Amino acid sequence: MPDVVVIATAKAKPGKEKELERALCEVAKPTRNQPGCVEFTLYRSEEDPAVIVGVERWKSKADHKRHLHGPHFQKLETAMAKIIAGPPQIVWHEIIDEAAEIQHSVQIAAKPEAIYPLLATADGFRRWWAADVTEAAGAVELAFFNRTTVYRLRSEIDKPPTEAQRICETGEEWTGTRIVFRLEDGQSGTLLHFTHAGWKSASAYFVSCNTTWGELMYRIKAVAEGNTPGPLFTSAGMAY
Repeated sequence: MPDVVVIATAKAKPGKEKELERALCEVAKPTRNQPGCVEFTLYRSEEDPAVIVGVERWKSKADHKRHLHGPHFQKLETAMAKIIAGPPQIVWHEIIDEAAEIQHSVQIAAKPEAIYPLLATADGFRRWWAADVTEAAGAVELAFFNRTTVYRLRSEIDKPPTEAQRICETGEEWTGTRIVFRLEDGQSGTLLHFTHAGWKSASAYFVSCNTTWGELMYRIKAVAEGNTPGPLFTSAGMAY
């Protein structure tokens, strides 16, 4: 069964705009950690700053309904009763076509605080991804195969130690795609969720990158657990 998308719209009472934003942001993290939650993103309307739209993606309607009965959502409902101008609009959507995306996850025997710098800094990237990494104009550039290919990644979301997102600004098929790392703390370590979203199609290069990202996940795991495999990509090629 395909995933389902929920779009929820709420409008704050006059003078309550910041309170609505704060209440929704507080529920964002526990919502993303719910079983079956694929995405939970908040947007503010440019036409009316009092309006905030939540775009949610769930594995099933049952997962979303379970989320609605959770303590975090019950707390939100209580708070919103005093903040919003009227009942929120909640609309379910069935996905009929979408961009391709790569997803992986790996369990790591380390805390999120130790893993996060590997996923959000140039120095971290050099330890598992590529040897040739530079910082320029607020972005990180990773160069491959004697700089015949350079990917420039600009930070979009930086929420240590749980979430790092970067937008890709270069690369024939990478431009406009989004790289997302989310870290979920647990008793036995940290579960790393990875997504490379926004591909225009599942091209041959998409399939190749999917394979490469799978290997990179285990490089991250090795480094975070105290090993030194080095980056998968040297300046001139691959570390094989």
